[in-house]
Amino acid sequence: MASRTKSPATTYPWAELYDLESRRREPTGTPRKPGRPNRLYPRHGTAIMLSDEEIAIFDALHYRIRSALRPATVTKGQIHGLALRLLQNKIEDLPERADSWEELVRILFAEEE
Repeated sequence: MASRTKSPATTYPWAELYDLESRRREPTGTPRKPGRPNRLYPRHGTAIMLSDEEIAIFDALHYRIRSALRPATVTKGQIHGLALRLLQNKIEDLPERADSWEELVRILFAEEE
């Protein structure tokens, strides 16, 4: 695995965007137009199908991360983004081919020796 020597701000720029997105906004005193405020950076809607077990895992992760970052808000999209980045980091060790999902999972979940 490659050594990461960059500062956290340059290594994880998306984490800074999540911080900005999660920060509670103080009232400015100027009236704002009605409706939901614009997002700080664009997001795109997607739909996924999850099993009951996956929903339970997702809800538990959302609760733990939200509790850790309290009073900041944590969206489900941020949890999905974090999970994708964790998998992207882990998948660097994946060989070019795997014969089955079981083999793929075994490789990804293998404890580092």
